[in-house]
Amino acid sequence: MEYALIQVLVQFVNAVGGLLVTRTLPKSEYALLAVVSSMQSACQALTELGTGMGLRARGGRIWDQPTRFGQLLRTSLCLKRQFGVVAFSICLPITGWLLWRNGASSSTIGLLGIVFVTALVPLLGTSTWLVRAQLHGEYRRIQRLELGSAGFRLSLIGALSFGHLNAFLAAGAGAAGNWVQALTLRKWANSKTNVTRVINSEDRRELLRLSLRSLPNAVFFCIQGQVLILIVTITGSPAAVAELAALTRLATVFAIFSVAFNNIVVPKFVRCQEPDRLRRTYVDVIGGMILALGALAGLAWLWPKPLLWLLGGKYAHLQRECGWIVTSGCVGQLGMLMWNLNSSKAWIRVQAPGFIPTVLLVQVIAALALDLRRFNDLLLFNLLTVAAPIPIYIVDAVLGLRTNRFSSDSNFIPAERAN
Repeated sequence: MEYALIQVLVQFVNAVGGLLVTRTLPKSEYALLAVVSSMQSACQALTELGTGMGLRARGGRIWDQPTRFGQLLRTSLCLKRQFGVVAFSICLPITGWLLWRNGASSSTIGLLGIVFVTALVPLLGTSTWLVRAQLHGEYRRIQRLELGSAGFRLSLIGALSFGHLNAFLAAGAGAAGNWVQALTLRKWANSKTNVTRVINSEDRRELLRLSLRSLPNAVFFCIQGQVLILIVTITGSPAAVAELAALTRLATVFAIFSVAFNNIVVPKFVRCQEPDRLRRTYVDVIGGMILALGALAGLAWLWPKPLLWLLGGKYAHLQRECGWIVTSGCVGQLGMLMWNLNSSKAWIRVQAPGFIPTVLLVQVIAALALDLRRFNDLLLFNLLTVAAPIPIYIVDAVLGLRTNRFSSDSNFIPAERAN
């Protein structure tokens, strides 16, 4: 329970920092920050690929061997740097073009490009060093670091907001927090692991194999994450980009509820092995999440002003749009919870082959039926996109629960036969 509460607190501090930036920056600057943040997420995903999964899988067997584990960490870092060169060469030009389309000057594009790289470089090591700390069970230490980093970023943003906060300084505050976290994790790693300069060829082959398997999904999610920004940049204006990003910022508030569910409920679900109890637990968890998120969505439609107040007076006129984006955020959080529950039991029979085709099919149909030059139609397009995989998750859950029940029944031996 304490672990979950601290995670919620971390999300809350991050949400406060994000909302403070939204309220402080003018729309023209916030649009530029939104572009940089969105493309940073895409670039980081391309840099990571499947290395984290491979690092955990192989590291779980050798975590207590300092030298051997150090070779694995070094191999992972070197591979990420190679991926990073490719990712930067793709994402930086696209970021520059998006910034130019949203009215940034050449000097601003150059400065934001520097921050773009500066913020991402430490993340190459952060995810690697973090796995080491996780495998050594240093969860409380990790939590203190995450909370401290979030508080550090919030303090920087709070101090800058009293002066002349712009997109460059806001992005710089995020970069500074990334460096603090990376350097701290690296210090921890060096204290317990012999991180040599030796690269293990077998580790490299395995990590590369997993990365190539993850490439299609990584590219898909990178593109999906930028679709709305790209469409608004082409068909709209910097003000529209800022409004979209600001409304999406409200989703960080709902992430607090998702974190609470994932950290408190999902582990209990994973440990549950009784078929009847498993079914009840699944229905209760999803039902509870629907009630909580449904209340938030209803609030956004009926009384949007309190939520828009969080964003500042510049966005007070987006009352109807608030309902659409909050509903999308709630549906997205519900889908994420269902995915976590299903994945924890390996119930991915339909999702594995059907997720990408289903989302793409829904997007094509929605794009043909809607006028994406209209802001409200674009928000409806987003809602349909996040809702598209929900039926897949439901089918996987039904199949998984049924299989679990039958397998349990087949292993049941009546008392009279046992004797």
